[in-house]
Order: sequence, then structure tokens, then C-alpha cells
Amino acid sequence: TGVTYGRLSDGSFSLLSSPSFGFENDDASAFVYYDGGVEINVPSGVYASAQSIELSNNSGSGAIHYTLDGSIPTSSSLVYSAPISVTENTVLKARIIVSASEYSMVENRSYIIGADHDLPLVILTSDNANGGESMKLNIDGRVEFCFIDEEGNRELNQYADFRVSGKTSKNIPQLNGKLEANESYGDGDFDYKMFPNKDLDEYRGFLLRNASQDWSETHMRDAFVSRLLSTDNLSDFPFEGYRPAVLYVNAEYHGIINIREDDDSNYIKDNYSLASGDYQKMGRDFPTYEFTTDRDVLENILDFNDYINLNFLIAYTNLNEWGFGSWKDLSGTTDHLIHFFNHDFDATFGLRGFEYVPFEGMMSLYGLVPYE
Repeated sequence: TGVTYGRLSDGSFSLLSSPSFGFENDDASAFVYYDGGVEINVPSGVYASAQSIELSNNSGSGAIHYTLDGSIPTSSSLVYSAPISVTENTVLKARIIVSASEYSMVENRSYIIGADHDLPLVILTSDNANGGESMKLNIDGRVEFCFIDEEGNRELNQYADFRVSGKTSKNIPQLNGKLEANESYGDGDFDYKMFPNKDLDEYRGFLLRNASQDWSETHMRDAFVSRLLSTDNLSDFPFEGYRPAVLYVNAEYHGIINIREDDDSNYIKDNYSLASGDYQKMGRDFPTYEFTTDRDVLENILDFNDYINLNFLIAYTNLNEWGFGSWKDLSGTTDHLIHFFNHDFDATFGLRGFEYVPFEGMMSLYGLVPYE
């Protein structure tokens, strides 16, 4: 975050700490990352009382510089010499600085003091400086991601990438975006069963949703529809995992967020063990097929029960937005050619006006010809 790579005036290449888009590269901002780091004895998390934070240099060279205001440490920042007492919510950033052109990656930690929550916690500590009310616009890039379950167990604690996403949700004060594992930081996935009602225990990424159109209302329409048709309720319809959690960004409370699977390629790869090139995402586009009384032939095309459940969904939830998707299996390794999945039902159940589409109209919409 905030680093570029470019050619210097002598023809060599280097990392640059001052991005100069559209202008000549600044030779003076050239630097290299020091192959060493800061060790911190207390991990990010929620603590009932004040904490004493000890820092250590695992390489011996240079000095540890740190900040407690969310800014990136520089040679002008505090030099570590004794344990740091943290008595309130605090962002700690620390790095080893050997010289003006050689320093380590920043270590990020967030300490939440005295909070008490019944829900799981997501704690994000970003490479970006604190931004107050504009925090949502500033956090984009490497973050330290800490996930603590309802019992207080720290289940995940690793660096990852965060990208702001969404349409309507971008205009809502609460953060909304995609958290993705990155093997450049040491681990290319999240090894944890994030959604208790799904079998998966390994994910490439999660969507942190602010409920979008439902943000100022119940905050739960999207999740409710997905669970309504999921494996442990009315049917066995494919669904995206959902889990509510309390969100802290750079030690600031950001309310309750919905942890969701995204309707991107990772959903298909994670849930169906397919690789790129084995499938084709179709969104709401559905190819024309004729229904047949031969159930075996029909089952090769799609799961008829899924199709019926999809129509129940559309007919009875006052669907205002087409919150489902479909994809085609090109590998032939799954039971059907066409698959459906749920996604994005923020404006259902009367939150916005809706247009009812009868069953016959749905079949016509998708080019499906009913059999007698």
C-alpha cells in the first residue's frame, strides 16, 4: 500500500516510497525492505484490562520505531525502549528502520480494551493511517485480519488484502468490501470453518457486507433468504454462507457486519472443487432448454428441485432485485450442467416495491418450455 516499483534515473529499478503517477520518478524515494521484522508479544484482540506490549528486534540491526495514532512509523516516530502500556482502544504500528532507504514491513496490531460482545469479532488493522469519518475510503490493501469466535477463541490471525466493493453499499457509512487471503503474506487461504452450517473449512476470501439497502432496517433480509432455502431449513438449495460479527477497523468500533461468501469465482472453486476454466459464470442469463418428461435427461441439465425452489423464492419473498446467480459446469464432474446459488436479497420482503412474476412468466424469462 502506497509503494510503487519504477526505473531510476541511472536505469536501475527500485521500490519507491513516493508514488509519482504521471511525473518523473523520485530517486530520493528509492528503498529496499529490510529482511527482518518486529516481534510483538501481545496479538490483536479484545482484553478486559490494560496490556503491557513488548517489542523485540529479531535481527539486531536498526531501531524499532512505532506509533499509537495509526500513522506509518518513520525515523521521526517514537523509538522503542521499554514496554508500552495500552489502557484504551489503540492501534500499534511498528517497524525496524536501518536507514532512510532500508526498513522493514510494518507490523500492525489493534487492541480493544474493556469491550464485551456476544457475537464473533472481526478486527482489521490496515496499512493505511487512521482516517476518522473517511476510514471507509482509506482502507484498501494489506490488513492484519483477526477473527475471534463467540467463545473468545482467536481462530484466524493473518495478513490479507482488503478491497472496498459494492454499489449501493458504497454510499453507506459502514465499511463494505472483500477480504482475500494472499500467499505473499505467508498463507494463501483461510483455514477455518467460518460458516458452521457448511462443510467447508478452507476459504480463499470473505465478503464483509453492511446489508446495503437493508442497512437502516433489519440488517438481516439478505441472510434470512439464504438460510430460508439452505440445507438445514426448507430445502437443499445451494447457498452462500453467512455469519454476523462485530467489526473493528483500526481499533474503532464499526457496528455489526455480515460475513458472507461472495458470488465470485472463489464461491464456485471452494464449494465445487473446480479450477479456472472448468466453469462459466452466467449471472441471470439462462440458456434455452426444453423440459422433458425423461427425468434422467432433465437431471443432466439441472436440479429440478433447485429450479422449483428458485421459483418459490421469487414468488414469496417480494423479490425486488434478482438476487441469485447461475453458472455452467464445463468439466462434467458435477451432477448437472446448470447450477444456481443465492446472493444479495437486501430489498426483499416489502422493503422496496416489487413486481410479481408468475411461474409461467419465469419459465418464459429463462426460455424454458414446459412439458404437458
